[in-house]
Amino acid sequence: VSYIAGQTFDKTGMEVKAVYSNGSEQTITNYSVDTTPLVTGQTSVYITYNNYYTSVPVSVASKAISSITVTSQPDKTSYVEGEVFNPTGMVVTATYTDGSTEDLASTEYSYLPAAALTSDDNVITISAGSATATVPITVVEKEITNIAVTKSPNKISYIAGQAVDITGMIVTATYNDGST
Repeated sequence: VSYIAGQTFDKTGMEVKAVYSNGSEQTITNYSVDTTPLVTGQTSVYITYNNYYTSVPVSVASKAISSITVTSQPDKTSYVEGEVFNPTGMVVTATYTDGSTEDLASTEYSYLPAAALTSDDNVITISAGSATATVPITVVEKEITNIAVTKSPNKISYIAGQAVDITGMIVTATYNDGST
């Protein structure tokens, strides 16, 4: 009988017989079964009756993630190239081989790309164990949205016909990602 770590032994359908010293047998129902959660590598479960015991063979595999789902999208899904994905607000839920589910801590999953995003990126791939899920994102090219003269040139007074001298002038560009 196969189990996943953390499950308890299911005695449904099991028949237990007491064998007496004269060789006679009797089916019993008032036996006790170990009800502690099974652990990885466990090979048997003990059955007791009137200070006698026997065991039933079992196979117990470790609990593992069978799939993951992004149950809450991240707060930010639109980016400008060069920004890095921000998982804030994202909830990743794992479904385990025993059927249980649990929200994962951010240290229990990873995501790619984890570096600067490019305009070719349109999904973030979330991984936990061998399970993956994706989050759709939008990445636009970095563009100038505004320019401003932030320091005037050294010379600002001219006589008609003189060439403009921009020495000392600083022009600052603002981009669609908020950088300057």
